This record gives sequence, structure tokens and C-alpha cells, in this order.
Amino acid sequence: MRRFPLRTRLTLALVGAAVIPVLAFALLVLLLLDQSVGQRQEDALRALAGLAAGQAGGTMDEATARRLADATGTAVTIFDASGHVVAASSSAAATVPPPAGSGAGSSGAPAPSIARTGGQVVAYAPVGGTGGPYTVAVSQPAAAGPALLAPLLAVLTVTLLVAVFLGLVLSRSLLRPLTDLSGTLDRLQAGDLSARLPVESDDEVGRLAASHNRLADTIAARNRSLAVVSQALASLSPREGVGPLVSTAERAAVEAFGFTAVRVRLGPPDPAEGPQERVPGEAFEVRAPLDIGDERLGQLTGTLPPTRDWGEADQDLLRIFGIQLAAAIRNAELFGAAAELTELKNEFLRGVSHNLQTPLTSIRAFAGQLAEQIGDPRLGIIVEQSERLSRLVAQLLTVSKIEAGTLRPSVDVFAIGPLVQRAWDSLGRTAHPFQLHDEAAGWLAAADRDWVEQVIWALLDNALRYGGDGLIEVRVVGEEQASGPRVVTTVRDHGPGIAPADRERVFERFTRLVPGQGEGSGLGLSVARGLVETMGGGLWLADVDGNGAAFAFSLPAESIEES
Repeated sequence: MRRFPLRTRLTLALVGAAVIPVLAFALLVLLLLDQSVGQRQEDALRALAGLAAGQAGGTMDEATARRLADATGTAVTIFDASGHVVAASSSAAATVPPPAGSGAGSSGAPAPSIARTGGQVVAYAPVGGTGGPYTVAVSQPAAAGPALLAPLLAVLTVTLLVAVFLGLVLSRSLLRPLTDLSGTLDRLQAGDLSARLPVESDDEVGRLAASHNRLADTIAARNRSLAVVSQALASLSPREGVGPLVSTAERAAVEAFGFTAVRVRLGPPDPAEGPQERVPGEAFEVRAPLDIGDERLGQLTGTLPPTRDWGEADQDLLRIFGIQLAAAIRNAELFGAAAELTELKNEFLRGVSHNLQTPLTSIRAFAGQLAEQIGDPRLGIIVEQSERLSRLVAQLLTVSKIEAGTLRPSVDVFAIGPLVQRAWDSLGRTAHPFQLHDEAAGWLAAADRDWVEQVIWALLDNALRYGGDGLIEVRVVGEEQASGPRVVTTVRDHGPGIAPADRERVFERFTRLVPGQGEGSGLGLSVARGLVETMGGGLWLADVDGNGAAFAFSLPAESIEES
């Protein structure tokens, strides 16, 4: 069954508490008045019956009955000894015979008796007379409700209306603090941490409002601490190293938790730094471990002023800060180790490249001279393979520079179309079908010319290796993009194409989608993308209709008019 709202139940309770006692009192008064009026009427009729018996005498007839009725102001009936009506003053007179024992007896005249019948009250008194004995009966209609019934009903009605009005007013007054509390809690739930309740009294409601305000203040303070902690953790960069990172974390902890001092100690646990018992009136320390899984990197210790409250929620937040700080420290350590390894690798690649380029240059030069003098085809193979090895060494060196961020382009403005044609001619595959669609008239690329030629050469070489004997198409267009004017070059072959799952893997280093096919090193596309991105462009695998694969790259551009 659905319950009434609290306000309705409270109003009904107040109205009931006010009306029920009044109603009970009124009913009691009505009962007492009814009994009192009935008793007075009976006493009066007894007296009138005695008066009528004293004035009766002589002949008992209707004239005597009317005379007695006029004297007593009641209806009079005269009964004979056998209970039959002898005379009656009117038709309204009682006709019920007297009860047994109401006639004259040997001991004298008994007191008049009373009977109620047919809505009348009748008093019987014995009387003598000619042909007697007789009984005189005086009767009146039974007294109706007391005269105070109407005023009592009016009082009850007014009382009920006043009780309902006061119940509504009092229930609203009593429920207003609860309504305010409910609205404030809704605001808090919606994220308004400034919502507070007015404290207007020192009773239970006032204490509840004060308790709510303290809770809201605590939540707001912890949210501010959480925001500061989140910002501090977001600012912790592993690139800074462990030392600067720890210093940043200590300053953030002071601001977030209100510490007067913070100390981060790295290393195994110190047995001397156990739990500290708080002494009232003195500053105290709180601690949080710096844990990574089951490994402890150190401990964070903060000193708080004596007046600072510190609860379980604060300790949990500090523990979360410690866990995040430990992860940042570990990342900084790993980043430093990775940076050292990267630097060692780059130094190795630079050393190997330098040490290989010199002998390779000598081998290629001497082999070329011998080939011209002797004409031995094996010398041509030596020249070709030394050139291939030289390109591989150059690619490795380029990769190391891209990773180290030391590669800087020498920007120039030039047309892409002629550069594509020159790169194709340098490949020496004049018999292979090739088409160049230069639609970038009026557009000049703003990039490093040598790098762009290396990228085009790598894409054309890739198309020759994996595109089969089909046509190779190159399209160069100029277009306005959101990032500015661009020249987009697309190299497409008509070979088997590249599976969707390999669209990004094709740009990974040392990746060859078809092992054993061709003599590539798996670095060409990776180096090409690195060079294009260093020049402010992008290289991607474009969508094609039908068979084949298409690689496209874009470069910043200028129009001929602007240049």
C-alpha cells in the first residue's frame, strides 16, 4: 500500500492530536447533560403527580382530568384499580396502565413511580375518590437532546477547521528544515559544493544542519586536495628525471594536504620510521609507502600542524598519491635507462656507419675502375652490392638521427613533378610501364629536396619490387587543406595490394610483408615516413579502387605567385 507523504502524515497527526481530545470531551459533556436533564424531568413529574393526587377528589371524570392537566401543565390520565382508563385530559395523555404496586397500600400512600414508554415519561400516583381507589398519571414527552447540542457542534466544527489550519502551518514549519536539507543534498549531488544549510537553532535540526555543513566543508576540502593531487600527478614527467620529479611531488603534497614539511625517501624501509602516536597539541607525521606491486621504492612522510584533522579518507588519498608517485618514479627510472640505451645505440650506429662508409666507398671506387679496365661482370656485381650496402648504412644512420631528433631539413621550394621523373629515370627501368600525372601546376613544395627525392625513390622502388609487371602511376596535385596549402603525391602500383591488417605494420622497421621476396631491408618505408614527418608532412597508405597499393605523402607548399 502506498504511504502518504510525510507532510500529509504529519498534518493528520497534528489535527488528530488537537481534535480527538475536544471530541471526547464534547461527547462526555453531552452524556452528562442528557442524564442530568432526564433526572430533573423525572423528579419534576413525581412532584406534579403528587400535586395532582392531592387536588383530585370526588368524581373521577374528564373534567377532573382537564382540571388537573391545567394545574400541572401536563397530560393527565386517570386509571381505575384494574388499570383501565377512566378519563384523559387529551389524546396525548398516556394510556399505559400503571405498573404493579403503584396503587394505595396498607402502609400508606407510596411515592409516585416513573415509567418511560412511547417517547413519553409518565409519573403514577395513587388517589382516592368516589368508587376508588384510582391512579393519576401525569405525562410529558421525553426531553429531547440538551439545548447545548447545537453550540457544541459549532464549537467542534470551528475546532476542526482551526486544527487543520494550524496543522498545515506547523507541519510546513517543521518540515522546512528537512526540505532545505533535501534541496541542499540534491545540489551537493549535482556537484555544487558551495551548498550550505542555515543554522537557526541549537536543537536537533540545528545540530543536523551544522553537521551537514561540516561534512560539506570536508568534502569540498578533499575535492580541492584531489584536484591539486591530480594536477600534480599530471605534471610529473619522466623526462625530468627522478630528482626533479621528487621535488615537484613534495611541493604538490604540501599544497594538496596542507603539510608543513614533506620528505620523500627512496630505498628500502627504515625500521626507525614506524607508526607515530599522535600527541595532542603537537605537530604529527603521516606516512604513505611508495609501492609498485610487491616492491617498495621508498616512503613519503608529511608533517601536519596540531590543529589539522586527519581521517581515513585523507590517509587513503595520500596512499593513492604515493602509489601514483611510485609509478612516476619507476617510469622516470625506466625512461632514463631507455634514454641511455638509445644514446648507446645511436652512438653505435653512427660509429658503424662511419666505419663502414669509408671502406665501402673505396671498394665501390676500385671495383668500378677495375670493371672498366678488365670488363669482368663479377666486378659489376661487387659495385652493385657495395652500393646496396651503402644505402643500408645510410638508412640506419638516418633512423638513428630521426629517433634522436637531430635531423634538420634544408628547406627549399621546388616542383615535385620533375623530381619524380628524375627519380624514375635513375632507377633505369625504362621498359616498365610508368605514367606521371602532374596536376600541381602553380604549386611548389617547401621541403628538403634531397629528402623528397629519397622518399620518392623509396616509394617507386617499393612499387617495382611488389607491384609486379603492372603499370605504376604517380599523381601530383596541389590543394588547400585545413593545415594550409599542400602538395600531395600518390604512387600507385597494380600488384596484389596490402591486406587491411597490414596497413600500419607496413611502416614498421625491418618489416617485410612477403618474406624472401626482393632484396629490401624493411627500412625504406619507415625511413620515408620519418623524413616526411620531419618536414612537416605525412605519409600514409591511401585507399584504391581495384587491385594494387597506393602510398601518398603530403608536404607544405606555396603557390608560384606567393613564392
